[in-house]
Amino acid sequence: MSRLGGVLTAARGGATAVGHGARKAVRLPGVAWADARRRPRRAFLTLGVVAVVLIVVAGLFGFLALRQAQIESARGAASAAAEDKVTTLLSYDYRTIDADQQDRQALVTGQFKEDYGSLIADIVGPAASRQQLTTRSSVVSSSVVGTEGTDRVTLLMFLNQTTQSADKPDPTLSGSRIRVTLEQVDGDWLVSELTPV
Repeated sequence: MSRLGGVLTAARGGATAVGHGARKAVRLPGVAWADARRRPRRAFLTLGVVAVVLIVVAGLFGFLALRQAQIESARGAASAAAEDKVTTLLSYDYRTIDADQQDRQALVTGQFKEDYGSLIADIVGPAASRQQLTTRSSVVSSSVVGTEGTDRVTLLMFLNQTTQSADKPDPTLSGSRIRVTLEQVDGDWLVSELTPV
């Protein structure tokens, strides 16, 4: 019985403490208001600091949200440009490969522009003419795998390529996987790296 009495006494004590705490919490706004009336400069200073902190936090969240929206927009634009430009760069016809070279150079940038030009002029072009080679590329799927700010995006792309030649007039289908980096140059997304993986 004494054990039960002790539990009841402790429960009453806890309830009393909670009641006192609740009453203090209810009185707190009244005390704060009375303190603000006694010391208005201090109250205005406190409110000013709180307002500045809230403005800074809201501005930071706004900036981060805007930045994220810009990155998402860049990823979408780069993905669309990659599907168009990569298929053009990896498709060629032995009858027009030399004439198409200038248009292809407008799709690439940086060191890759020089590397791609040399590859087509020195290796792909002569081999395509010799074998009467025609290749058509199409994108099966692609995914963004990296973003550096809003002007550099890297994708992993899966392609199908259909090839015909004088020796093999029936189309031959092959698949490939490439890593492509695009950079935004003067408002246009251009291929700056293209690596088989």
